[in-house]
Amino acid sequence: DLVAYFMRILTRGYFIPIFVKFNYDCIQIASNSIQGTIPSNFGEGKNLEYLNLNDNELSGAIPKAIGNLESLLELDISDNNLSGSLPGSLPEKLQILKLNSNNLQYDLPTELGTLDDLSMLQLSNNSFERIPSELFNLKNIQVLSLSYNNLSGSIPKEIGLATSMVLLDFSHNKLSRELPSEIARLEILEYLFLSNNQFEGTIPSVLSNLYLLKTMDVSSNHFSGDMDTPFCSDRPEWGNQIDVYRADCLNDGLSLSCATVCCDGKNYCCDMPNATDCKLRD
Repeated sequence: DLVAYFMRILTRGYFIPIFVKFNYDCIQIASNSIQGTIPSNFGEGKNLEYLNLNDNELSGAIPKAIGNLESLLELDISDNNLSGSLPGSLPEKLQILKLNSNNLQYDLPTELGTLDDLSMLQLSNNSFERIPSELFNLKNIQVLSLSYNNLSGSIPKEIGLATSMVLLDFSHNKLSRELPSEIARLEILEYLFLSNNQFEGTIPSVLSNLYLLKTMDVSSNHFSGDMDTPFCSDRPEWGNQIDVYRADCLNDGLSLSCATVCCDGKNYCCDMPNATDCKLRD
């Protein structure tokens, strides 16, 4: 349309300060092929509550001045080419933060754990390296997505503090060691994605206490031991109510009576109940 046409003409982000000067409470300029960097004077928008710059070609670092947007509730700069680290100074009232599909890296700032109103944090498809334990001080966080990063080490035991969590996605990283049993404290958790990591040991049997769980994917890891008894045999009601239970149960004759998808640890999977007919690939 005509507006999008002029936005492409006013490229390299120079038009953005113009909108800020008008003191709008909502700026939505998504999918307009905008190039350049986010100007540092963006922090002048004191009345701005919603900022959506999703799906453009913005590059460079996120300016620290963005923390001056004292009224900001929702920030979406996903699907761009942003780089550098995530600044520790973010708006205190922020409720939704979407920065997925950029080139952000380094450790997540511990200051994220001070955003008391944050309910959604989407940082997938970046290159973040570490999960700070302070992150789980977010008492109101409901959606936490950190898939497809470079996260390593273990999941902090403090994860059990984030009791409002509904969706947790740590898939496709380099996380290792044993799963903390504290995950079982997330009593309203519905979606748990931990596939394609390097977790080892046994899956804590207390996870079968997550009665609201609809989807659990723990495939393509290095788990060992009995995966059937705590989830399927001891708690048949758990197996009956879960929609998707995806695990590595094609190897060594391991059986999971309530698994819906069985995998071989290498992302080759078969839907149940036909997993017995699968042939493992070399």
